[in-house]
Amino acid sequence: MNITVAKALHIQPLNRCVVAGGHRGLSRGVRSVTIMDSPDTSWLKAGELLLTTGFVFKDDIDAQVRVIQDLHDQQCAGLGIKEKRFLPEIPKLMIKEADRLDFPLFTIPYDMTLSDMILALTQEIINEQRHLTKQAKREEYFSGLLTGSLSETDLILNQGKAYGLSSANEYVVYCLKGISLHNISEDRLQQIISKAGAAANERLISIKLDDHVAVIQVGHSKDLLMQTPMPNGTASLIVKHFAEDIDNERITIGIGKYKQDVCRIHESYKEAKEAVFLGGRIMEGEMIFNYAALEADALLQHLPDVLLERYLTSTLAPLIKYDTETGSNLMYTLEVYLSLKGHIGEIARSMYIHRNTVKFRITRIEELLGVDLTGGDTIFRLGLALRVAHLLGLPVSQA
Repeated sequence: MNITVAKALHIQPLNRCVVAGGHRGLSRGVRSVTIMDSPDTSWLKAGELLLTTGFVFKDDIDAQVRVIQDLHDQQCAGLGIKEKRFLPEIPKLMIKEADRLDFPLFTIPYDMTLSDMILALTQEIINEQRHLTKQAKREEYFSGLLTGSLSETDLILNQGKAYGLSSANEYVVYCLKGISLHNISEDRLQQIISKAGAAANERLISIKLDDHVAVIQVGHSKDLLMQTPMPNGTASLIVKHFAEDIDNERITIGIGKYKQDVCRIHESYKEAKEAVFLGGRIMEGEMIFNYAALEADALLQHLPDVLLERYLTSTLAPLIKYDTETGSNLMYTLEVYLSLKGHIGEIARSMYIHRNTVKFRITRIEELLGVDLTGGDTIFRLGLALRVAHLLGLPVSQA
């Protein structure tokens, strides 16, 4: 329920009303609105907003206080009293009781008709209910699409038309994780994602889930597959706009692989979730993780730790032992060497060390491991071992 007393009092003509008491209860939800023309409150429902001329309790001080108590006990939303009709002003004891119970109490201008207020607020409630129903249908559709529980092609395409999904496009899914994401409203989330999509010239659809946000990028026609930009650029823009809109909110993003079939969107979603999970474990400090670059790690994580540890020991044990005993960082040097394909100058610049220092370290690595770092098989084996080291949580220090 999104309509609160505070929001209701911003709707014309209710925006002319003035809150007299119970200010701390303005967040109470409003489900319906009606006129109170009887002191009997037993028929009222939770979330009901009451409007009255005050005639039913105009001469009874006890009844004035009691009605506030009764409405609070019935979990009603609030009470509006028309001023200068039967009461010159709202009695101070009513205001005091409203403040004590945090029960919204407000004055209604003399020239305002209660029927106009009811009509305006009822229409707003109906519109809100329609919006919530539409939102619920959207959540149900995308939840089924992302999890794969919605699998019938005709159903996916027929319902997907409302959201611009068709068999003519390609798709990629992003999985967003962040501390504040669960607190962000659906409207604000869509605004941020829309800004990022406009900046990337891509159509993005956001879906808020339990502990993360999924974003579906609706790509170009399949005929233009090779012209589709890499998703990392779009992910960078999403990160940028979140940081700008939500007090430097730091989010991490996993990116699934492109799918040319709308019915396979759930596969990209699964890959995106796996990428953000794996990336957080093995790529500390990074914010964007592409499943395509982590596919080998995704396979490795399904192997028993004992097998991974055995492989790591047989491949890199001398290097791990040397770094531990001497406080050096040959493991990290090896990782940089492999990532920069052995270009000494680039390695030196990347590590802020002299070229000769790089050459010395590479020679020492080859001696300790008994390998030649120019061999293709060796490079593959050592690269795989470094992935295993990250997966097992072994620090590959930059110090």
